[in-house]
Amino acid sequence: DFIYSLEPENDEEAAYAEENIDIPVVMVSLQAGNVITTAMATEDMDPNDVNKGAGLPERVRLYAGGDRPFFEDAMSGKPMVYLIHNMLTSEECDELIRMADGNYDRVDDTNGVSNYLENTIASKKRGEATAIDIDRVTLWKGGIAGKLIKDIDERMSQVTGFPAEHFSDFQVNRFKSGSSHNPHFDINPANGIMASITIFLNDIPDDQGGEL
Repeated sequence: DFIYSLEPENDEEAAYAEENIDIPVVMVSLQAGNVITTAMATEDMDPNDVNKGAGLPERVRLYAGGDRPFFEDAMSGKPMVYLIHNMLTSEECDELIRMADGNYDRVDDTNGVSNYLENTIASKKRGEATAIDIDRVTLWKGGIAGKLIKDIDERMSQVTGFPAEHFSDFQVNRFKSGSSHNPHFDINPANGIMASITIFLNDIPDDQGGEL
């Protein structure tokens, strides 16, 4: 596999790119990628040649909407961390906040008992809180999985490559001034989590913290 820079075909394209394109990132789903890589393949081609790129067209023109999700490397060590832009729309974030409103419970991880079903893990030191002043609600998909949830699941599946059936129920945490969560692992003996997706559902002023 190899990646090369796209070059403008004429002065007009070059001028447009210079003025409008800051981060030329294109994300292609697995399904679309399979279509592209076999677009020119014929029945008499050797499959090994197709796998080496013989089925690719000479030029592919991709049109990416400005609101499509795209990745940005945030940390390349262990664990691997990615920043995904435009995962949810503002309307979807507002609706998740509305669905959670009025159903929060204060997280209490000091009693030594883990709630694996809701992925609330007890503090290693009984009586000493890991989650401080955090309210939490689990949005059980079985009861609310309408179009909103299905749209979000489908988009996350396209972005991450994991089937939607492997996603957990949504957990909404509400932080206020002074809230914090000490270092911890999301995985527990009951769930086998491979990755966590954290989505910030609202914005706060730049001078009030909350940055990654």
